[in-house]
Amino acid sequence: MINEKDVVLIGRFAKLHGVSGELVLILNVENRRESVEKILICRIDGLWVPFFVKDRRERGERSILVKLDGINSQEQAGKLCHCEVGVMQKEETEPSMLLPVTGHQWLGYTLRDVEGKTMGKIMDVDESTENVLLSVMASENRIFLFPAAKELILSIDSKKQMLTVTVPEGLFEL
Repeated sequence: MINEKDVVLIGRFAKLHGVSGELVLILNVENRRESVEKILICRIDGLWVPFFVKDRRERGERSILVKLDGINSQEQAGKLCHCEVGVMQKEETEPSMLLPVTGHQWLGYTLRDVEGKTMGKIMDVDESTENVLLSVMASENRIFLFPAAKELILSIDSKKQMLTVTVPEGLFEL
């Protein structure tokens, strides 16, 4: 059984394409295109079900035509329409794959610097502006804000619930 925590949501099958069971996958962010390689996982009746990708073609900025192994008719493909689509999360996920979705998925994660020093635990996420800020509880109940910029986040380990970051010079001197 595929665990919910091991899946990264990348989009949704929007509609059928043609008569041979092709589906239009609408990506939830542009840079997830490379995620559609070998296996896609579809949420069917609340469970994640894996499918091998037989073929894929670029369709537009945020959509891909996908042909799944074993899905050969409009009727079969129709059952997958409007299903959420994900991929298995790697232990260390490229930050650029996760950043555009939402920072709230990191609530409770530990923030550490490149040297491995723990900086604190993410307690809140401020997405009210274009620059997303992570509210981090450090030692002695001190709270600081950290910018959730993809240039600063080096790796995301969902199993350990850890974000490894580069700390901008002067951040703690403000």
